[in-house]
Amino acid sequence: MELRVRFSSQAKPGSWFIRFFRWIPFSHVEIAMANGGTLGARVIGGVKIRPEVRYAYQRDVVVDVPEALWGEALTLQGRPYDLLGLFAFLFRIKMQVSRWFTCVEFVAELLVKHGVIVAPDTRPLDPFTLYLILLNLNKGRADNATRDNLLPE
Repeated sequence: MELRVRFSSQAKPGSWFIRFFRWIPFSHVEIAMANGGTLGARVIGGVKIRPEVRYAYQRDVVVDVPEALWGEALTLQGRPYDLLGLFAFLFRIKMQVSRWFTCVEFVAELLVKHGVIVAPDTRPLDPFTLYLILLNLNKGRADNATRDNLLPE
């Protein structure tokens, strides 16, 4: 089964704050669904399916995953957002409230648990590092992105 992982940034203050403090081009990651919606963790609402939003800057990476990953992702809906993990992330401290997720923790935990990627040594993991791991895994197979086109124009 193919899974489309969407990495994005917005012009909103929260997105800018994350990108500024971590020096990364992406501030958010979620799973893009075939019906146009997305499944991911956000501060407001935690983990849930939302209507698709087109961001000014986004990149999709397609990865092959076991069918069970999608089923488990759907069962995690309703989990709260890990605000403590977000603040720890900004200061490069690994701290996660058990079973609560930041956007990158939600996607990465599913990929690690189902053997798609190996848990990276980088702690805390950020969206850009996950993006590079998935690009490397797929040998550059990404929609509207190449290794030379990572940053917004």
